[in-house]
Amino acid sequence: MVGLLAFAALAPALAQEMQPAPSPALQCLTPPPEARGQPVYPESALKDGRGAKIDVELEFRGPDWAPRVKVLDGIGGEFLEAVERHVKRLRVPCMDADGPPVRLRQVYSFEPDAADKVNWTRLEDRDDPRRAKLLACRKHVEPGSQPRYPVGARMAWARGHVVVESRFTSADGPPVLRSHADDRLNDLTLAAERWAQGWRLPCYDGSPVSMLTMFVFKLEDEPMPGFRDLTLVQFLGNVKGIRQQRVKFDFRTMGCPFEARVQYLQPHWSNTVGFVGPVNAARSAFAEWLSRAELDLKPRDARAVFGATASFTVPCTFLDLDPARSAGADSAAVSKP
Repeated sequence: MVGLLAFAALAPALAQEMQPAPSPALQCLTPPPEARGQPVYPESALKDGRGAKIDVELEFRGPDWAPRVKVLDGIGGEFLEAVERHVKRLRVPCMDADGPPVRLRQVYSFEPDAADKVNWTRLEDRDDPRRAKLLACRKHVEPGSQPRYPVGARMAWARGHVVVESRFTSADGPPVLRSHADDRLNDLTLAAERWAQGWRLPCYDGSPVSMLTMFVFKLEDEPMPGFRDLTLVQFLGNVKGIRQQRVKFDFRTMGCPFEARVQYLQPHWSNTVGFVGPVNAARSAFAEWLSRAELDLKPRDARAVFGATASFTVPCTFLDLDPARSAGADSAAVSKP
């Protein structure tokens, strides 16, 4: 295992970053991306050189239900059948059996002349726009305030990341909080939670909604632990269970080379994944896989990098991970064109 830790200066002394919490449905969706396989191009359509782009909604009516597939845009027929076969094993085991249906969205592209003939976008929760709109109206009971950096923590040179999930269940009451940080940062966690209790959501519409707030506590010029410079292979080599995964990504079809950035929140929340430069839908499956990647680190190192962002360049290579070949070999088989 390669070392991932480095010390890098972060500023200012107290920073906050807020975003909607990851979709609960997408966090628990099974099987994981690496086990879902690839859609099969309809044989007759491929033979005739016919392609299609199909935008679909996947509706789950219970935790053990296969999705009902509805076409939002595009043609159906044999292409819809190919999509239905691809998603038939998907389940949302964490959903409330008595609650409203979960609706996810995905776009599939079938291109007979392309090197990678079938592409599909990352799954989206159709409730995400509602959540984002609601969270835009949030207000704090002390506008302009910040969490107080505890004097004792400053004197002890305590520094680190604290992530707080605020779940709103009413318009005028405080949110229900769930937090995570290094267990040695209890004073900082309490300070972040006390401040987060001041959020209110006056436009609350009756359905619970959550947001994540990342707090960075540090002294002005004090370096903080984080990820050192990484290569793609080094990152992959530290993913937990990498030798048991079957993953295949052709980065040559994704506008390579490109830079990936992964804010590490596992195992408590999905990682936040982004790419530098123009949006490229072909990277969607890779992004979803990265969002679930948990690193195999010692507890001390896992605490140190929680909330930090790893950056690495994805070169023009072909990645093929196969448990059948991993025994006694490098778990990340990366080949050049």
